[in-house]
Amino acid sequence: FAPVEAPSTAGLQRWMRRVKRAHEFGRPTWVGATLERVRPSPALSETLQWARNAGACLSSRVLDVGCGQGRIVNELGDAGFTDVTGVDPFIAGDVDYPNGVRVRRCALADVTGVFDVVMCHHAFEHMDAPLDQLREMARLLAPGGTLLIRIPLGDSLAWEQYGTDWVQLDAPRHLYLHTRRSMAHLEREAGLREADVRYDSNGFGFWGSELYRRDLPLQASDGQMGCPERLGASAAEMEAFERRATEANVAHRGDQAAFYLRHA
Repeated sequence: FAPVEAPSTAGLQRWMRRVKRAHEFGRPTWVGATLERVRPSPALSETLQWARNAGACLSSRVLDVGCGQGRIVNELGDAGFTDVTGVDPFIAGDVDYPNGVRVRRCALADVTGVFDVVMCHHAFEHMDAPLDQLREMARLLAPGGTLLIRIPLGDSLAWEQYGTDWVQLDAPRHLYLHTRRSMAHLEREAGLREADVRYDSNGFGFWGSELYRRDLPLQASDGQMGCPERLGASAAEMEAFERRATEANVAHRGDQAAFYLRHA
């Protein structure tokens, strides 16, 4: 008999990661449960948590609208998702990544097919004709699928405190800023319903607004966005901004949220 070559350590680790990831995303097995008990995985990243909240499994057809160069879809591909596509009309051209992720340069209206999960991460506020865009996303959503839209929200404590200095106002890049009420209206008109809403604001809504209130630029000279060092805030003050954001989320007054929508 020919000798059986033992799997490499790296290959074994990749296999264990795939089994555990499948266990986390809708394909539970006793092997996955055992591996998770013996070698618990680190907490899911935000991206994977959004996907799991949307009911995705590793074989789900996933579309990310306004994906840019594909950071989020790439993370899904690296995690083991097998059918992931991103679209954005403003990138230079199509990109095919080694992990199987596809990013296409095209408008939403030109996308065909159906998807189990359609995502739109902080792109909806940049789109004109939001009702038309929401209807287009609903058109692409498979029966029983989930549409995830993450956006800033105007009915928030940060807006009440900072007004026109609120960092997520972001004029003129943000064409529309929504509230829970305006989103509920759009959802009804698009034939959608809210399955869940999760507030996910963080300290940026406060410290970024503090920069604007003090007439300090958000962008550093090297082009880096979001430079809290310009505030000269202490570590304790930065922690206080994060606590305020957490408290606002708990009170459903955070300045951004994830809307999980399904066909009505």
